[in-house]
Amino acid sequence: MTRQAYVLNFLRWRPDGRSWSMLELPDPQLARLGIYVGYSTGGIYEELKRMSPEEGLESVRTDLHADDRLSRQIRRHAARTGITEADAFEQVAVRVYAQRMNS
Repeated sequence: MTRQAYVLNFLRWRPDGRSWSMLELPDPQLARLGIYVGYSTGGIYEELKRMSPEEGLESVRTDLHADDRLSRQIRRHAARTGITEADAFEQVAVRVYAQRMNS
């Protein structure tokens, strides 16, 4: 549950219908690596789906590098597994891109 969905439904007996689009689905495969990414259920990836695969992947890479929390988690994963940070970022970017395209 996202913060927005929690605040919208705080102390309510029944959930507000708008909260369904505010939920996020976790990525268990990345979570096992210590990288915590959630995918929105609100259909916010429509713009990504209209891009070419190269543009979409570059957009995801930019998003990953812009998020300090995720960047730290990816760097820690790279250090633990002994792979380069660039390879770790690329693996995560490909996974996140694929998941966003399927959601």
